[in-house]
Amino acid sequence: MPVEHTKDLPLIPSRLEKGALEEHEVSVTGPAGSLMIYRTSVLHRGSAFGAPGRSRFAMLIDYQSRGWRWNGKVSWPDRAGRPGFGQALALMTPRQRDLFGWPPVGSDYWNDQTLRDVALRYPDMDLTPYAEGVAGTY
Repeated sequence: MPVEHTKDLPLIPSRLEKGALEEHEVSVTGPAGSLMIYRTSVLHRGSAFGAPGRSRFAMLIDYQSRGWRWNGKVSWPDRAGRPGFGQALALMTPRQRDLFGWPPVGSDYWNDQTLRDVALRYPDMDLTPYAEGVAGTY
């Protein structure tokens, strides 16, 4: 999915209607051994193979920007939907979240987009400390 069609959408695909962006899909195909690289903010999916004896192999490798320790090997998306996780984050202070590797207050991670997305995912969390100094303040 080209980023220009999704850059202003929340990074929570379950909030989109099925097929909502279908007209913007771009098929990526290649011969055996091809490599497709994309970042995690790109909406993507795998299609079914039509012929028998076909297979798809995925090697999931992650890289992160230096200093963004909350995007490491044990990342938040793995736990975001688990029962109690949202309530725990909502009850924590910013300093307590920081101890778990959450982006700290004043980090360049925080902008209008990330504030909106976190507010959607964790509606009970007070994001006021993170919004200080952000231009539009979601």
